[in-house]
Amino acid sequence: MRTQAFEHHEGAGSRPDRVVDSTRETAGRGRRGIPHAWWFAGCARPGLRVGALLVAATVGLGTVRAAKIPVPNGSFESPATEFVDIRLDSWQKTPKPDWFDESGGQLWDQLTGLYLNLPVGDPGRIENCDGNQAVWIFAVPQAGFFQDYESTDWSSTSPLHAFDVRYEAGKSYQLTVGVLGGGGNMQAGASLLVELYYRDGSSNQVSVAASTFVYAPPPVPGAKRFVDVTVEVPTVPAGAPWAGQHIGIRLLSTIDPSLAGGFWDVDNVRLEAVGEPVLLAPGFFDGKFGFTLQSAPGAKFEILAASDASLPLSNWTSLATLTSATGSIAFKDESPTVDRRFYRARQVE
Repeated sequence: MRTQAFEHHEGAGSRPDRVVDSTRETAGRGRRGIPHAWWFAGCARPGLRVGALLVAATVGLGTVRAAKIPVPNGSFESPATEFVDIRLDSWQKTPKPDWFDESGGQLWDQLTGLYLNLPVGDPGRIENCDGNQAVWIFAVPQAGFFQDYESTDWSSTSPLHAFDVRYEAGKSYQLTVGVLGGGGNMQAGASLLVELYYRDGSSNQVSVAASTFVYAPPPVPGAKRFVDVTVEVPTVPAGAPWAGQHIGIRLLSTIDPSLAGGFWDVDNVRLEAVGEPVLLAPGFFDGKFGFTLQSAPGAKFEILAASDASLPLSNWTSLATLTSATGSIAFKDESPTVDRRFYRARQVE
């Protein structure tokens, strides 16, 4: 969470004569929790000097609303197939390692591909498949695929530049992928890496966060269903090496060679970003105190006020409910002037 402190002093009717902005970075929080931003304002009366102070806090009371980031062909519906297809639109397959021998007839390119889910009623159908298709990844070391701004696919040797999304300072990220193990008599202990990365100046893929899914046979066989595997990136500090860099997504078989065999089913790649809400630009406008609320686009907030910040939430007064359609919205307190007032912006459903 980022905590910012702004202090200004002014005579009634004058502009601020001093502005101090002190910013400190604290450990990034998870994406869950309702963010609260707090302000204290000593409101203007004739002849009085005025101060305003912002303090921000985070209270885990619910779920933060996230902004969905489109992932090209994240549901693997393209190209459409009536059975199977080793072509993957928008995703680049990992290169064939030197040790992989294709002389036996199996090609590296065949270790990943997409397929049509089986019809309703078929025991092999995956019940929660998103759309009509999913992909397979053979449980062979280094088999997999990835996507970023510089990646290609089967149809082009030039970068596609389709996934044009960057890590933004002040935002946290969550990657979610549906994974199902056990295909083709997969052995217990087989592993699949789900990763978010960026490319450094030499175009190397540098991991930002990753989760490893390890296959364990179910005690009782049942309907086939994908299990969501998530990767969390805490709030990106402004000075992080990945801040401002393009986001990359990689799915990679990390199986031990002694366990090789079988295949993974993968589907529904989803990416979300959560922006920490921040209160900015405090000041008096036409004699009324106001500020700008910056957050993830589409977030809805209730503005609360109280004369004592230690009061329980139930004793705070609701002033307005705002929807930050673009990610930034102004608020001005139109209520009668008081000696001092604390403000809180609470995200609501």
